[in-house]
Formats: sequence, C-alpha cells, structure tokens
Amino acid sequence: MKQSTESYTFLLCLVVLFTSVFCRDTTLNTTLNYLTKYHLHIVNELEDGKYLDVHCKSKNSDIGLQHLAPHGGNFVFSFRIDFFATTLFWCNFWHDNFHAAFKVFESSDEFVYGNCGGGPDCIWKVQDNGFYLFNQTAYVFRHPWGPRRA
Repeated sequence: MKQSTESYTFLLCLVVLFTSVFCRDTTLNTTLNYLTKYHLHIVNELEDGKYLDVHCKSKNSDIGLQHLAPHGGNFVFSFRIDFFATTLFWCNFWHDNFHAAFKVFESSDEFVYGNCGGGPDCIWKVQDNGFYLFNQTAYVFRHPWGPRRA
C-alpha cells in the first residue's frame, strides 16, 4: 500500500508541475508557453541606401554582429524562453552618426502578448526616425535613435 501511495503522490506532482509550466492560464494570462520557438526579426528600412549594423545578445547567447543591406535587408534569430522565464535579448544598432541600444525581447506577458501581439514572431522595423515593433496589427514606434558615441 505504501508503494502505491508514493506512486500516486509522484504522479500527482508531475501533473501539477506539467500544467503549471506548459499550460497557459486563460483567466490570468500569466504563463508563457515554454515550448514555443520565438523568432526575432530585424528589418533595415533606412532611407538613401544606408547600411545598418546590429549586434544582439542575451546573458547566454551572443548572436554576433550583423551588417544589414539597405532597402529591406534583414536577419532573424530563433530561441525558446528558458525554464525560469528570464530570457532577455538586447541589441546595439549603428548607422552613420547614430546609435541605439535597448531590449528587443523579454519573456514577460506584457512584452510577448502586448508588444509582439502574442505571436511567435517579433518584428522590428528600423527607420531613419527610430524603431518600430509589429504588434500583429500595426507597427508601433518604440525607440528613437541617439547620437553615436566616439
């Protein structure tokens, strides 16, 4: 009888763990899907044939320096949210005499469901006046350019 009780207790713990990690709470909208593969897109829409340099990284991954061609040059990298939902990517951007550095993805409900529209694709469009993020219905201005530091 003791072995049977221990087996049921273990099975119950597994079910609770599985549902808390992999099932989305539709009433609170607070649990991210850890199985989803997210894709972060950066698209160069700078005018006058300008190239865009981008360097993205997280605590665990360095995506490396990307040199995006003018008129729609882009790159995409993919990842999954880590078990503790602490995934965070930030990028540095440069062109001409301008620079910007900011978070381009964070594993929070506000960012994934609000800013990226809940889909697996987060699409950043880079223009001369700043950075726009697609929220599944429209591009929304999110960040301006700053001066390039010497």
